[in-house]
Amino acid sequence: MKQLAIAKNLSVPLDAISRPWAFLGIRGSGKTYAAGKLVETMLDAKAQVVILDPIGNWYGLRLDRTGKKPSRFAIPIIGGLHGDVPIEPQAGGLVADFVVDTGSSVVLDVSQLRKEQRKHFATDFAEQLFHRKKAHRSPLHLAIEESQVFIPQMGKGQERMLGAFEDLVRLGRNFGIGVSMITQRPQSVNKEVLNQAEPLVVFQLVGKHERDAVKGWMQHVGADLDDAMAKLAGLQEGDCYFWSPAWLRTFQPTRFLEKNSFDGSSTPGIGEATASRKLAAVDLGALQKSMATVIEKKKADDPAELRKTIAQLQKQLAVKVPAGAMKSDQAAIDRAVKKAVHESDKWWSAEAGKLLNKINRIKGVLGDGGLDAIPVRPALQLATEPAMVPAPPELLAAVERRHSAPRSTGDDGLTGPEQRILDALAWLESIGVKQPANSTVAFIADYSPTTSSYKNAKGALRTKGLIEYLPGGCLSLTDDGVAAAVHPTEIHTDNQLRERILSRLPGPEQKILTVLIEAYPVSVSYAALADATAYSSTTSSFKNARGALRSLGFATYPAAGEVRAADLLFPGRAP
Repeated sequence: MKQLAIAKNLSVPLDAISRPWAFLGIRGSGKTYAAGKLVETMLDAKAQVVILDPIGNWYGLRLDRTGKKPSRFAIPIIGGLHGDVPIEPQAGGLVADFVVDTGSSVVLDVSQLRKEQRKHFATDFAEQLFHRKKAHRSPLHLAIEESQVFIPQMGKGQERMLGAFEDLVRLGRNFGIGVSMITQRPQSVNKEVLNQAEPLVVFQLVGKHERDAVKGWMQHVGADLDDAMAKLAGLQEGDCYFWSPAWLRTFQPTRFLEKNSFDGSSTPGIGEATASRKLAAVDLGALQKSMATVIEKKKADDPAELRKTIAQLQKQLAVKVPAGAMKSDQAAIDRAVKKAVHESDKWWSAEAGKLLNKINRIKGVLGDGGLDAIPVRPALQLATEPAMVPAPPELLAAVERRHSAPRSTGDDGLTGPEQRILDALAWLESIGVKQPANSTVAFIADYSPTTSSYKNAKGALRTKGLIEYLPGGCLSLTDDGVAAAVHPTEIHTDNQLRERILSRLPGPEQKILTVLIEAYPVSVSYAALADATAYSSTTSSFKNARGALRSLGFATYPAAGEVRAADLLFPGRAP
């Protein structure tokens, strides 16, 4: 079996690629250098490696040891000061799809993102990578620089991110995923996740808390290495201990071999100039184009903007204007109608293209003779001047739906609470929930449905003819409400939807819903759910939190004693 030579006295089997490693040591002790050597051996073995880099040093893989010439590792870099393409904070899921679909190794440099942007990208990336690898099992190693940033011990407000990376470390090996956690602060890495690591590569550690974290790992694996622990503080740069009590059954001091690429993590000395290093270009045109057009594609697939335009045009047409002003106003209306019709043509063209793609996929599955008798028309071609075509069914429904009570006379201005409720309804409608429950609207608007401020604002909106009360305690926007609401302009991926909802839930509801989301579309028994969330299934806190999720519309009870995440949390793949 082929081995990866990482030190003069140490080689490891190829299945090291799918193992969870940990590299621990103070700044400058050599941990990142050693992890870089491990990555080099994996790349030389044609393994897929992804590096998540919040510092911006791993660009060095693209340069030789001198930092002046290209290395043999033509690994793409997304983001950072040396990136081949910029990184988009909302594109974590897209990049994960790129990694899985292409099998490419890549450096994800998130060093130039702000903290919330970095968390958003990393969470979406980790969740999508884990989800996709379940159906695409192959070896992949994820090196996580400064892993305490993504796998924090104190995870308040970062539960989703922690859970996503915990899945990769704890369960990823089942799907071929290995991880290297690199950190100078092992005490700040979540202990339950760090305890999954083996082998452990430990460099110089001086502080008591850092060494206590290593002792905790030793106790977890049943090791008794007091003598080595006493020597950690005196280790020289590059010297380390390699522990693998179960996998390789070895404990030994070692020193990793010299890297072939540039050490981007080295600290410049006093007076030493920091040269600007130019990397040879790597072709990432396909990914760059995909990332740049994702927002426009989402808008083209969703006619919400067109529906809003039509509602605004209806409102304009209903206004009586002086005869003298009709000419200029009519011209403006004509331009707006022409624009709306053009948008309608674009919508129909996109739908025709999607239908054609589906037909072609079916033909590919059935073979050459399966659908030969069925003529397939080419994609819809638009005339230079767009023709008057029927509006999409959803838009016709919007135009023809009845108005609720007439608008009240007087000041049409909206109070802050009224606007928040309208915006919450518009946000829910943008993800496909057009008649949400009253409690769900209140939750999204950051209100309790029982407070007088919410009830009064909701009643005022009904009086003004902006919302309708529907059977079953549900609400919906009228056409005037559509025009008055502020509609979301950012992309709402499934992950972003769930992140927004989870971030607003109290602790018990958040823990329960996180488990249900991971299990979706499978339902979970009360007993299994209680066990996964460390609650007792008979306690009131567990029962109340479960019931609250149902009331909000985020969970359903498909059978006695079972609960499941609601389909509205997965608009892209509801069963």
